[in-house]
Amino acid sequence: EEGAQMMPLLAQAETMVGPILSNLGDSMVMASSIERPFSADSTRTVNAISIKNTEELTKAVQTTATNFGLKSREFQGHTIFSSDAGGMISTPSIGLGAGYVFIGTDASVEDALRLATQPEGLAHEESFKKAMATLSNDGIAYTWMNLADTIEWFQWKDENRRGILEQRY
Repeated sequence: EEGAQMMPLLAQAETMVGPILSNLGDSMVMASSIERPFSADSTRTVNAISIKNTEELTKAVQTTATNFGLKSREFQGHTIFSSDAGGMISTPSIGLGAGYVFIGTDASVEDALRLATQPEGLAHEESFKKAMATLSNDGIAYTWMNLADTIEWFQWKDENRRGILEQRY
């Protein structure tokens, strides 16, 4: 009986997310950055998923985004869907451009769209190239980080946790 009650909900979910999922590609990247000087907002993280069909995905996201109160805006020739509602829990922004859908905060999505169209970046950094050269093609996931920057950030964050909490809340 419970299964029968769930079927209409599953059908509705399929109608909403099916067109989105069917237009996503098979690669995903999660990128984080740490900006200096350190502050409560120094870290930014964005998830990027490749797109099979940008036009179809844009239509599907436009429909779904409206249902979640997200508004679209143009950003450097790309589209960002975001919410202007405040609160303790923020709705992630969604950016479409450069062959990817980017998911994160407004600032991280804007940074990702800005960087995605520039030829320089992490791929030209020597330490990254050296690390990538050691990897095989049969892995499903890899992680690379600047460990020294990460440790410095966490140390600063620990030493300033009270101020960070006061600033955010």
